[in-house]
Amino acid sequence: MAISSLSDVEPNKFIPLNNPDMFNKVFSDEEHIGLLEYFISHILKIPL
Repeated sequence: MAISSLSDVEPNKFIPLNNPDMFNKVFSDEEHIGLLEYFISHILKIPL
């Protein structure tokens, strides 16, 4: 499933983060930098 923009996704549809398109949208977009910081701090068990 190719995702050209997050607005193309149906509301309330679950797309797993292991989907390559979703992973790139979430972790390479500067708009979501806070999510990336939270994810890394949680995985590495370091304070945010």
